[in-house]
Amino acid sequence: MDVAFKLKGSTTIKAGNGTAPLNGKINAKFNLNKSTFDADLALDPTKAKLKALGFLPVDADLKFQSLGKTTGAISTSTGVLTADSKVNIQITSIKSFGLKLGGGSKCQTSKPSDIRLTSQGVFNPLQGGTVSSTYSIAKLEGCGLLNNLLSVFASGSGNKLTATLAP
Repeated sequence: MDVAFKLKGSTTIKAGNGTAPLNGKINAKFNLNKSTFDADLALDPTKAKLKALGFLPVDADLKFQSLGKTTGAISTSTGVLTADSKVNIQITSIKSFGLKLGGGSKCQTSKPSDIRLTSQGVFNPLQGGTVSSTYSIAKLEGCGLLNNLLSVFASGSGNKLTATLAP
């Protein structure tokens, strides 16, 4: 069974003390006999509002690039969906007070983020539901002269993601 979902949510970037809205789509192919699925995830570019040093406003233009298929299952006993995605995070621009600090086509995480999504309660493939994750962001590379400094405000564990999937 093929189902196309719209994704709408947000992610909190712990090291940058800020958030970014998330929008996109997931085209899933469910194997109901095995309670498994694979899917193509596509997230739209977004803008993060961050605070360096806890107070300095930073705007970051982000692109999330899905690597391979998102795969998962729905538990036959609980109805809870789990899904695994690998995502590269590219930072096309980082600015503070209008001054460009870095970014560009080569500025991205040094390795993909493993994002394990879990539904909040029973997930119905025909109705969708809410999913969430806590994930890590790897150090940045290719971000220019301030790469190491920028990486401090982007990388680390404890980042949160919550999204609603609706057909």
